[in-house]
Amino acid sequence: MVVASACAISNGMDKQKLTKFSLDFLRKQKIAFVSTVSAQGDPQVAMIYCAVDDDFTFNFITTSGSRKFQNIKNNPHVAIAVGSPEDLITIQCGGHAVLVDYGNTDVRRGGEIIHKVMSQAGLTNSPEWPVLLSFPKTELGLFTVKPDWMVLLDLNYKKDPDNYAHEYQVVLP
Repeated sequence: MVVASACAISNGMDKQKLTKFSLDFLRKQKIAFVSTVSAQGDPQVAMIYCAVDDDFTFNFITTSGSRKFQNIKNNPHVAIAVGSPEDLITIQCGGHAVLVDYGNTDVRRGGEIIHKVMSQAGLTNSPEWPVLLSFPKTELGLFTVKPDWMVLLDLNYKKDPDNYAHEYQVVLP
């Protein structure tokens, strides 16, 4: 757990409450930022629309021509950050991204991921998404990331006095 060892860690909430609070927070967010590494070793970060499963697995969609797609194919180690400036909360995590082979072996799962991401991002009625999903030369990459580690920082004492901690709280492992 690289991040946790570099930061102060708080006991904060009990584990069950922390898990529920973190999952609820993540599911309210529409975007996250994924950090990847280029073939030359340069860090790169990109915004993603994502959906989060009950076990904290992140699901996201990108195009096969994007830098993040190519970077993940070369090195599946990623970090993800989700934050809310209004709530003064951030969650950071890391793990391995897995490309879902929805075109050949897992069509149903691919459809579920696309639907989950579009729903959580509030894009199910957006006119842009059907165009992107059906554009003939656009190949999509569907990725899942099951975090190996996750930390939460909640600095909003006035709104969340019971959840507030001036240090990171370990959500995973």
